[in-house]
Amino acid sequence: MSKLLKNPDTKLIIEVVKKHTSYSYKDLNIKSRKRPLAQARFLIMHLHLIHTKNSPKDIGGLFGKDYSIVYYADKTIQNLMFTDREFRKVTKLIEKDIINNLKAIEEESTKTSSPKKEHSMLTI
Repeated sequence: MSKLLKNPDTKLIIEVVKKHTSYSYKDLNIKSRKRPLAQARFLIMHLHLIHTKNSPKDIGGLFGKDYSIVYYADKTIQNLMFTDREFRKVTKLIEKDIINNLKAIEEESTKTSSPKKEHSMLTI
């Protein structure tokens, strides 16, 4: 199991892709090469490259793959977005959902962090 699975960004990306494709992480982690499963796996890898600072080695580790597969997945998703209008539409919708959720997480974390105490200068 990859250490990235504990990362909230990773959980978010997997959940959003699951919501739009109906494939769970468990479904995607099998060694199937069927196109819908592979595209969903590739989409998760592509979104990780764009929206996180994780290394390709760590991203590939989510699915027991090598870092080169992550680059191949990114290239494949970019080509699909260029050639397939429906796929591009769904991918943009997923990206928008991820960005909105990441912003909400970021805002929530800034609200829960302790406010900085202001130091007042005493004048004599």
